Amino acid sequence: MFKATEFELRSINDFFKNYDFQDFVNAHKEDENKTIIIDSAEKLLDLKNTDSCKEFLSILNQNNWKIIFTTRDNYIDVLNTDFFEIYNIAPTNIHLQNLDKNQLQDLSEKHSFQLPRDEKLFELIRNPFYLSEYLKYYKNGEELNYENFKSKLWTKSITKSNPPRSECFQKIAFLRSNAGSFFVTPDCESSILNELIKDGILDTKTTKDILLHTTFMKNGL
Repeated sequence: MFKATEFELRSINDFFKNYDFQDFVNAHKEDENKTIIIDSAEKLLDLKNTDSCKEFLSILNQNNWKIIFTTRDNYIDVLNTDFFEIYNIAPTNIHLQNLDKNQLQDLSEKHSFQLPRDEKLFELIRNPFYLSEYLKYYKNGEELNYENFKSKLWTKSITKSNPPRSECFQKIAFLRSNAGSFFVTPDCESSILNELIKDGILDTKTTKDILLHTTFMKNGL
């Protein structure tokens, strides 16, 4: 699994430190099911040099790899055009929507977890991301509501027993809101920023420009 930003490379072999890309391909040559995931594929649109990515995708295609790109819906049309014109790929588009109530009930029965009676939390976990988070904190017999779920999510995902980490996150959220921009330049310790980036809460455009992932901004979370 790769992030699309990792493809800003001089050479395809820069992906690996101790061996080259062909070594990687050869090591998996006999595997029956081979899948590569490229996350946040919309970042491929920003690549200054597409040669490494084109070579990467071409070689994988020749060796029967399945390639999955993830992106937000509003980038689908322009990505489809770029894939066809630049990478000579015509991808199949699969839209992941929120679960409906019956699907959520079926999952609850199949995997033996209790659904919340709190309507606000129930609606929230129809989103697969928040369902995943709910199941991380779910304990059999415990009744979670929206407020205590939000508190658990904040404590375990944002604060992590580190108040400066929480302060940095809030600072970035307010800065972004006031600036009206996706990317901001926060005044936070680099070690804290690196932790939040590693946890997938922040992303970077440059070493200074920070993107706060909107997933953690939705519904006041």
